[in-house]
Amino acid sequence: MDLYDPYINAIEKQLTQEELTFKSDPNYQYVLEHSNFGHMGLHYLTVIKNEFNLTPEEIMRFTTLNDSVGKPELVNYGMISPCSPTSLRYVYHAHLILKYMQSIGITSPNIVEVGGGYGGLCLAIHTYAEKFGVKPLQYSIVDLRSPGKLQRRVLDMHGYSSVNCYNAENFGAEIVDQDSFLISAYAFSELSDDLRRQYIEILFPKVTHGFIAWNDVPVYDIGKTFHLVEDERPMTGPSNKFVYF
Repeated sequence: MDLYDPYINAIEKQLTQEELTFKSDPNYQYVLEHSNFGHMGLHYLTVIKNEFNLTPEEIMRFTTLNDSVGKPELVNYGMISPCSPTSLRYVYHAHLILKYMQSIGITSPNIVEVGGGYGGLCLAIHTYAEKFGVKPLQYSIVDLRSPGKLQRRVLDMHGYSSVNCYNAENFGAEIVDQDSFLISAYAFSELSDDLRRQYIEILFPKVTHGFIAWNDVPVYDIGKTFHLVEDERPMTGPSNKFVYF
């Protein structure tokens, strides 16, 4: 049995349901929305406050929206309404990405995300983009077929039907823009050598800049000049990094 079979089966089951409850499904939580991740929410709140000084209202602007779908397990963090720690991670990562775009003068990006979960980071980036003077021209997610169907359903529910959801079997071949901004949060870095090679050959020539939340393995050459490689904050794995290029 493949490592991701329970995750894929959980998604397929969810897609037959009228109400989505995937965020509280143990088989889904094995890959995303980890049920044992609650304590990390406090660490995410700390870095959000220290690095971006967000008010509780600014944080809840996204967490309330994101947690309204999928029946997540909510945690009480005191200063904000109960929310999922994953939503706080999306708030933080979206701010890191948008700040980087702002710093290198990107205001109208064509974004392509490799491995999009249920679309949470996509939603967070759209939620906070205007704050950084960024207006995405297009947003595309490249993922496995079943997660792509879930992304489509979730993003449609939130009013983002213009987001493209592409099958990972094509490795981003459908992306036509030649100056895309790549995002991948704990997905690209853990792919097999063969899958990484095909993304580098097919998708990466269309990518100019990007952000990768890098996990599991040491940072390796992806054919791009790295602007910055720094330790992940907060650390969720001993070798995890934030990679900007």
